[in-house]
Amino acid sequence: ISSGSELRLDTIKMEIRGNWFNNGGTFTSGTSVVNFYGTVAQTLSKTAGTENFYKLNLDNSLGLNINTAGANSEGGIIVNDSLNLLHGNISGRNRQVTALGVITRTGGGFIDAELRKNVAAGALVKQFEVGYDKAYTPVSLEFTGTAGATGLLAVKSDTVTTATSPIKWDNDPPTDVLPAGSTISVSRHITRQWTVRIPTASTFVLGPTRKYNAVFNFRKGVAPSGDIRNSALYNQFEARMYSGSSWIAPYAFTTFPSMEIGRASCRERV
Repeated sequence: ISSGSELRLDTIKMEIRGNWFNNGGTFTSGTSVVNFYGTVAQTLSKTAGTENFYKLNLDNSLGLNINTAGANSEGGIIVNDSLNLLHGNISGRNRQVTALGVITRTGGGFIDAELRKNVAAGALVKQFEVGYDKAYTPVSLEFTGTAGATGLLAVKSDTVTTATSPIKWDNDPPTDVLPAGSTISVSRHITRQWTVRIPTASTFVLGPTRKYNAVFNFRKGVAPSGDIRNSALYNQFEARMYSGSSWIAPYAFTTFPSMEIGRASCRERV
């Protein structure tokens, strides 16, 4: 889509067998369906901003890479209606997928990027279909209580290496987990982190009368095929939360947060 031009679909169904390039033009989706279908990995790029789709289907087992969607880490795609993962994953480690409708995983795909969803006020359960590389490691958030305010919430699943953020190793093999002060065992831990955050300009508010329970799923098995380092007994582990610039341990605030590995709040996936 060249600069100064417009691609207007209205109600058309469009099938993309190659790559998507928006070089500064305008894409108007209307109520169209865009289907990415191919036998080699596909990419979506845009010079600036996010690309807005109405319905988007991914039918490519090798996936759709959106790492060049937008000029910076706030780039990505917005799907206003349904996002159907027929085959393959949408990946973009420094990009966002905003799903304002329903996500279906017919072929078992997931979002290997930050996934943003609208979370309503009051009591509800919201599933975030996120993963990393070839591992599906979803997050489920259960909100209890009343009030709050509707808005976008962002969730991302990531491994832990010397280059990850906000948590990383100092070396590989590690001699410390950074930022310092976590009390996480260097030799035996689960090499996975999940980020839950409120995006800039989001109207989401938890509210004073609501709480949430989060279930995080990690890969079963010993690293590198799984997330467990050195055959550690993860059922005896404790989780740690890094918030702002502080590490928070279980029951730091008398009775909460409650964190368990392998049972309620963090559990393995086969």
